[in-house]
Amino acid sequence: MILQRLATAIRKQDWFTVVIETLIVVFGVYLGIQLGNWNAASNAAREETVILEQLHSQFEDFVAITEVRLEQQRDSLRATDQLLEVIATGKEPDDRNLMINILQRAGRLKDAPTAPTTLLELISSGRLSELSSATLRGQLTQFQQQLAEHRNIAAIALHRISDPTTGRHKAVISKPYTLAEVVDYNWELIPEMRAEQQVLQIGKYHLTEQMAGLIELAKAILSEIEAVQP
Repeated sequence: MILQRLATAIRKQDWFTVVIETLIVVFGVYLGIQLGNWNAASNAAREETVILEQLHSQFEDFVAITEVRLEQQRDSLRATDQLLEVIATGKEPDDRNLMINILQRAGRLKDAPTAPTTLLELISSGRLSELSSATLRGQLTQFQQQLAEHRNIAAIALHRISDPTTGRHKAVISKPYTLAEVVDYNWELIPEMRAEQQVLQIGKYHLTEQMAGLIELAKAILSEIEAVQP
């Protein structure tokens, strides 16, 4: 209808009407574009709110789980330190149950859980860049990199602990089907564990440091999410 009136006005050389009708068309197009942009921005904001809520919940879980595992890993590291001290003395402890306890704790390994699923989805879909906070984007990228390094070291340490050819599996007797439960040991073979335990000591130390760093970074991420949430 507007275009028809515009065409009629041009034929009649009614320039005032031409200007008015042209302005109406331009303004209508402008409003349509602005409305489309507003709808897109509104939808993006709603989607980001949902993503931030999911990230916040999942990072809270990550911190809670990792804090428990960190204490368990620190205990395992202390046990490894104790085991190396015993080996260094060259003398079997008088308390056999104490030695069994040390061996059992030293044989444990804990690492951080996998990354929050929402973070993995953002990375795999390439949507991490859509988050409005540059600080949060940087923190999430750093977190994923640090977690990948951590899990790589954890995999190496697990391989060493579970390798049946190591001195531990020759010297330590575990309850069948429950390898973490030590029931006895051969003291004559315990000294042969020294080298591998020194390697594990280093690995466990790095694991504990990395887990503590991941917890600190995860808490910083939670603070940033809370700061940018509407």
